[in-house]
Amino acid sequence: MIIYGILIFIIFFPIFILAINKDFKNTFSKVNSHGFDVVIELIIGIIYFLLIFIGFFMSTTESTFMIILGIIIYVFSIFCTYLGYYTFFKNKKTLINSGIYKFSRNPTYLFSFIAIFGVSIMTRSAPIFLLLCIQILLTHKIILNEEKELEKEFGKKYIEYKKKVGRYF
Repeated sequence: MIIYGILIFIIFFPIFILAINKDFKNTFSKVNSHGFDVVIELIIGIIYFLLIFIGFFMSTTESTFMIILGIIIYVFSIFCTYLGYYTFFKNKKTLINSGIYKFSRNPTYLFSFIAIFGVSIMTRSAPIFLLLCIQILLTHKIILNEEKELEKEFGKKYIEYKKKVGRYF
């Protein structure tokens, strides 16, 4: 069913938009320009592609409950992901600690992962779930690098924010 590939693409659409933004590319390359980090980013990019590609061939599970549960998880997570991106784009040059960022320092990562999990529930797809797990582990390394840069940029304000708000929850 082609629909799951489209649903997964929707999760990553803001990332594609960010990738063409010159300011974001400059900031991102400053954070993740070290040798192994570039390899990690390449692997994450391949995983994005594989998730979308595999999604085009997935079919829905037989369980109506699992389909409804997956849809609820997906829709809620997409809303939160896009809310995080909206807040990020609106406040690019400042430390964001309001809105959805009051609950998670990385809401766009967190909720995009949860949305993919929703797709894996709808399809009962082990490959999608496995790729998601790998993506989470690799993205964690990127998040740690981003946090170091945020500490350099915002200093004590970011350290206080870290004490109040969890990396993911």
